Amino acid sequence: MRRFPRTAPVLLAAVLAVSACSSSAGADGSGSGDGYGLAVPGTITAAVPQGDAPFVSPDATGKPAGMLIDLNNLIAQRMGLKITYKLSTVGAGLPQVTAGQYDMMIADLTMSEERKRNVAFTTPFYVDANDVLVRSDSPVKAVADVAGKRIGAGIGSAQADFAAKALPQANVVSVQTNATGIDQLLNGNLDGFVVSSVQAITVFAQHPGRLKVGVSVQNPIPEAMAVRKGLEKFLTDYDKQLAAVVDDGTFLKLYHKYFPGQEYPSSLFQYWPSLQAQVRKETPAGK
Repeated sequence: MRRFPRTAPVLLAAVLAVSACSSSAGADGSGSGDGYGLAVPGTITAAVPQGDAPFVSPDATGKPAGMLIDLNNLIAQRMGLKITYKLSTVGAGLPQVTAGQYDMMIADLTMSEERKRNVAFTTPFYVDANDVLVRSDSPVKAVADVAGKRIGAGIGSAQADFAAKALPQANVVSVQTNATGIDQLLNGNLDGFVVSSVQAITVFAQHPGRLKVGVSVQNPIPEAMAVRKGLEKFLTDYDKQLAAVVDDGTFLKLYHKYFPGQEYPSSLFQYWPSLQAQVRKETPAGK
């Protein structure tokens, strides 16, 4: 979930729809996606967080935008489906995927064993680090330095799991949204707040010079998008289209658009050998 987390106030009433139709038949042969068992036949109903840029975040009009929005609009079109985005949080959205209200949650979600018990996952596409952000004058430089300190993490986020397991001596505080957690950190109510390294980029841009990374720990578990269990055919066809977008070079172009100057994580080449070949081709000799 790689990397800005992933939480925002639950706005279940706000439905932001993007039509991604195709005149060709859908991958299930129906032309409308009825055979997939989607919550709304012919339409992917996807939960998205507000604060997961550059993967997903609202644009100037409040509609979701980002790398995963561009990617899923294209995949839905290729599958002959529409796609509708509903604003949620990771903590609220995943249970609703499990309950069948949503077909997917579109975000960079850590593929933890706990989550795998409740949802299925697409092929992974990213891997992140967990950063403990602290105020710029904080002495925190290592995991041992957070012992006894109040460290916040978003409810239901991968960062909350990380904090509970990797920061056992800290006083971990659950926070509803990342924005709230950062405000509490800046106001002195928290000593640190855990975000993904992708999210940290946005936080620093919003609060220049006021925060820094106190501790950074690479996440060994890759990230993917969640799909409701029981949608096996949908997931199979979705992954086929995801692979096609990777193989034809579109995925790498999107990555460069939203992560300019950042190398793609080499640990994920095992899933995408064609992507490794593309990266090698564009890398100058000797580097």
